[in-house]
Amino acid sequence: MSNTERKPNSRRKKLLALVLLFGFIIGSTIILFQIDLIRDLFGIEGSITFDFSKLIRIALIVLGSLISSISLVYLFFILYRKIPLSGELIEANSIYQKRKFLPQYRITHILQIKGLSHKNIKNTSKDNEAFYSKNWDIITSIAKVCDEVSYWIIKSNNSVKLFFSISGWSWFSKEKARTKANNSTLSLKAAFNNRYPSIKFENASLSDTQAMLKVIKKCEYGLLAKGIPTLKTQQTQVDRLINTFNSITEDCYYVVNLKGIRKDFETKNKSSLFLKKEGSYEFIEDYKESKKTGQSSAGIYAYAETEHGMHTILAAILSIWSGTYTFNIEKIGFSKKYHEKMQKLDPIKYIRLSNKTLSSFIHLPEKPYFTEDTDQPTFEIPSISDNKTIQEITIGNIIQNDRVLSEFSLPLSSLLFNIEIVGMIGRGKSYLVASIIEQLLNTNLGCLIFDLKGEYTEFFTNDPNVVVYTIGDPAPLGINLFDLHTNTDVQNVLALICEMLTIAGAPLSPTMLNIFESALLKITKRDEKNLETFMRCLHESSEEYTKNMKTSYSRDSIDAILNRMNFIFGGINYEVFNVYKNTLDFKYLDQGKKIILDFSEYLRRGANTASIFLVCNLLLHLLSKFASEKGITNSLRYLVILEEAMYLIPKRFNLESSASIGYSEQNFIVGRSLGIGTITIYQLWDSVSSVVHANSLTKILFRGEDVEKIRTSVNLTEDQFNYLTYLPDRHFILKSKSISRPALLKTTDFTRLKLSREDYIDIAKEKFEQKNLAQERITISLMELRKEIFEGKRISNSLSFNSTTNKKINEDKVKKSNFFNDKFWEWCINTCPVRLRFANEKSIWIKNNICKKIQNNAQKIADKLLENVDTSPLLEILNRNPEYLVIKILDHYSENVSDIEFPKILTFCTINLILNKLKVKYNLGNAWKNSTIQRIKGILKDKSISDFPVT
Repeated sequence: MSNTERKPNSRRKKLLALVLLFGFIIGSTIILFQIDLIRDLFGIEGSITFDFSKLIRIALIVLGSLISSISLVYLFFILYRKIPLSGELIEANSIYQKRKFLPQYRITHILQIKGLSHKNIKNTSKDNEAFYSKNWDIITSIAKVCDEVSYWIIKSNNSVKLFFSISGWSWFSKEKARTKANNSTLSLKAAFNNRYPSIKFENASLSDTQAMLKVIKKCEYGLLAKGIPTLKTQQTQVDRLINTFNSITEDCYYVVNLKGIRKDFETKNKSSLFLKKEGSYEFIEDYKESKKTGQSSAGIYAYAETEHGMHTILAAILSIWSGTYTFNIEKIGFSKKYHEKMQKLDPIKYIRLSNKTLSSFIHLPEKPYFTEDTDQPTFEIPSISDNKTIQEITIGNIIQNDRVLSEFSLPLSSLLFNIEIVGMIGRGKSYLVASIIEQLLNTNLGCLIFDLKGEYTEFFTNDPNVVVYTIGDPAPLGINLFDLHTNTDVQNVLALICEMLTIAGAPLSPTMLNIFESALLKITKRDEKNLETFMRCLHESSEEYTKNMKTSYSRDSIDAILNRMNFIFGGINYEVFNVYKNTLDFKYLDQGKKIILDFSEYLRRGANTASIFLVCNLLLHLLSKFASEKGITNSLRYLVILEEAMYLIPKRFNLESSASIGYSEQNFIVGRSLGIGTITIYQLWDSVSSVVHANSLTKILFRGEDVEKIRTSVNLTEDQFNYLTYLPDRHFILKSKSISRPALLKTTDFTRLKLSREDYIDIAKEKFEQKNLAQERITISLMELRKEIFEGKRISNSLSFNSTTNKKINEDKVKKSNFFNDKFWEWCINTCPVRLRFANEKSIWIKNNICKKIQNNAQKIADKLLENVDTSPLLEILNRNPEYLVIKILDHYSENVSDIEFPKILTFCTINLILNKLKVKYNLGNAWKNSTIQRIKGILKDKSISDFPVT
């Protein structure tokens, strides 16, 4: 034990000695008055008797008075804690409060931490634990001079900010409370700045203070930290908590409230009495530590909007601070007592900790995730053009040292030289693009906007200058890929399809390429040019190739081509390509319209990225073809906005050489000579082709990841480059040919309101119908089209699940056998209508006399319907239209069966068998089968199945 720990508590012992001496004098005087010693000493005549009963009465009176006084003080203390504070916001960062019915006043100032110097952070050694955690000397200084201090981490509107609230209390004098709050605020600043001059404090703005109070009010699910936390010196624990706050979508906050304990009044935590030996030892050690570093009463809380958010923060806090016997988190949930105190900025202090221990809860983060960097590098302040005749687009406000100077605009003509916008998700890219689109609505510039996430359609669909296309309803996009007239058209489409298949990892072999190109050349000579015609040309080319080559593997190549046809034109792509003419009319661009292509359905339905690549680049090819008819130009004709550009112009690693470029890059390069400017938006610098970087003269850089790869492409100073990783939300670095050096800007406000999903669909559908854009479509599925052409079978123009296979089975050679599955029967007997029809019969009778015969017939029908079938399209059909299966069974009855016994039971049994086969084949589970049966049972009630003759 150290000398410091052995040193007696002299002040407390002196006080105790004085109390005992005073008690001894009082007691001695009372006793001496009862004996003759006092009479002889002072010459008092008469005898004095020693009356014990009187002495006891006096003692009881004194004791009763003492107990009453203590009780009154204790009662006053309880009532005092119950009496609420009431007050108001008197300044932007000052709150005045008064305890009701009592002349006690409180003034609270709110300070915001406005930034940490990234230079200082960069130069700080990780071994210097003082900067990160061991700052108990600062906490001790604050605890000594400040009445009450709270440290807040507030997440509001996806932004994390740090605050200190410093309170001054006073009885009878409001001004004295203000003075104490002012002095405490200066002391807190001095305590930090003496050690860390780079830390900057500013009075919180009115909006920040109001946002802070709003978050505290609406976050109702709370956590309370107890015990001694682990003090980790090699990392900033607050950094990890801020990361958690950034990862959740709701508002939340964390607060540590402390009040210093006067020297020599430190006490041990009472809760140590109820802990096991190890935990009690931790409290004892903390008490000993408090003798050196000081002690404070404290309350440590975290609050979230929802119970889910509370549990996420709970897991994070346990991960960050746990590691001792005593540390624990209590879920106080929606506790009115705690929540009301929190709204008054007066959290309950429930534990005493040494100031060194408290330093684990109160320290500043290593990285300023939450605010501007006050040690901002030097950026250019661009000059503002006075030429009012030039059309311009405002892209943001110029920022210098946290001050907004003025708006900055780019000439509209500069868009011809392309803009690329890069940054992490949620940093303001879409916000900036939306504000640009809003300004473009007032120009005559035609725009083609690829909206892969559906962010812009709901903002701008109701504008008269906007035309919207969607995948499927309400405004279906249709592209005739095979509207080919020249060999150049053939080579362009072939290159695009080859690139798509290469990206998907399924390139065409030389044999397949030969057949495919031959089919494309054939279609240029046909009058009708569409997908159906191409399939016929492909069949002809494959037959010719097989006949001429006479090789055993030619059939394999044809099969491989057909499989790739499914990949290229199947699924969601078929909804785009199954048209005879294009529904997209580029002439709207010449009228100054803005065409928005809502491709959110691609992502919603989980389409592969190769499909998105094909459709989007085909549209860019058609646009280039449309623009080339007007000739080469140096002026801006059209603007293309590519959201999520990594899907459209990706960086590829399988090129033949470093000098090779793909078809998508060719479109990008040629676009400028045709008057087409492009804005590309993406998240990672290395995710798009280097052609984009080389041909975009304006670069807008939001805060991002993997920024090292930007260093070699963008000419930034060392300080500017380092600052890129600390940019606040909506702030970006602009590099453009219109300014000599990079500038720092912030996006302008975008206030346009979204349409509801229902209104958006109605308006888009109405516009589509008004413009008469709808075209005739190929009504049969791709699989049916293949079967009709390659097997010579004519299929009706209705949905069917009869698909192409390469082998035909001779029906006469198939041996039909009786089929009855006892296990299956036991499962379906209680759901089948047979149970209702024969309710008075026993199950064994139903089985032998009804079910065996019906299940045999149902199996024959199911086998017939599924014969030579690729069943994968059937799943999608059933999910969209379960009635389809009932219709197919009824069609089979009409064509093949004259008399049916128990048609409703037979239909149900057939459906049951088909669904069971699909369940087993695709491992779908009983939940899918049961839900599908329930949907079909409702349809069976409405269908007039009983109209079939019954024998």
